[in-house]
Amino acid sequence: MGKYYSLGPKNVKRISNSLRFGLSLAIVILIMLNRTEFRSHTDMTSKTTNCLSGAIATSGSVYGKTERPLVFFMETSAFQATFMSVPGDSEMWWSMSSRYPWNGVAETLIFVGELFQRAKAKGIRFPDSSPALIDVGANMGQEVVVAGMLGFQSTTFEILPQSVGTVKLNLKANCVSEDMVTIVNAGVGKSTGSMGIGLTGFSAAKNAAKSPGDFKAQVWSISDYFLKTGPGYVNTSPLLLKLDCETCESGALAGSYEFLRKFPPSYIMVEVVSNNGLLLEQISVLQNELGFSHAFILGCNDRIIHHDTVAAAEKNILAFKNRPFVSSVTILENFCDIVLIHNSAVDLFPN
Repeated sequence: MGKYYSLGPKNVKRISNSLRFGLSLAIVILIMLNRTEFRSHTDMTSKTTNCLSGAIATSGSVYGKTERPLVFFMETSAFQATFMSVPGDSEMWWSMSSRYPWNGVAETLIFVGELFQRAKAKGIRFPDSSPALIDVGANMGQEVVVAGMLGFQSTTFEILPQSVGTVKLNLKANCVSEDMVTIVNAGVGKSTGSMGIGLTGFSAAKNAAKSPGDFKAQVWSISDYFLKTGPGYVNTSPLLLKLDCETCESGALAGSYEFLRKFPPSYIMVEVVSNNGLLLEQISVLQNELGFSHAFILGCNDRIIHHDTVAAAEKNILAFKNRPFVSSVTILENFCDIVLIHNSAVDLFPN
């Protein structure tokens, strides 16, 4: 049921070389005229096609005339969406195609889609534009796009300007208004300040602490941004706090304790990189002091669920109440995403 496809390099080169108008128009034409490239992805409505082609027409120039951007079509039982890669990342993704074949769905996004779909079905609302999702590390903007498609507003933090542009592009491509998402071009850490970061290199693995550069980026603590000196607005607990920011997670959590005490989200989804003992200390604080007593591993090593098995995998992924929280030693040996559930969480996953 899930379809997560990329634009084949031979077809992109063949079509783009035959056009004067560059690669962006080639992608639009391939999407609109040659559906077989996407293995019978026939569920695209005319509205979706118009949004995608319009997004590329207005913003596709960010890829230049030589880059082969990836276009991902993705479908689960909760949503259908299209994503384009961050400018500058395409060649790296192509080189890792054996590990990331892009013919399936990441477990994390299956969970996010189902979470917001169930919240929508239950009639859950967040008044006065209070964000249902706080997203730390947007990259392509997958989570905020999915939340927006299902009618929920988000605040997302993204330190790289090129990724901010990609989030806006993918919102347009999926017919989601930018009014649904507050995009903060900043990092998140234990305290508010600034830091230098390089803008070149693979965005999906950009560790700000290890890639200093000339770009001076704002850094917020979550508590400062929403409760003190920042412009953030919140008046009710969000449904989900997601943290995936290439090792900034421990600092982001340490700077969020005041916020989490006042507005505890129902769920926290956080990426745990191997041997990050400091992050495990923060998770221990969440469990023992802040009311997030139950936790489970969602997925390890960026596992992609093949599109032919998404329906069956969804049942297993969402049956997390039957799985105990594994030991920290196990987490340290893997590259995993875990979900922590607050004791007062809205129960959207009954047994």
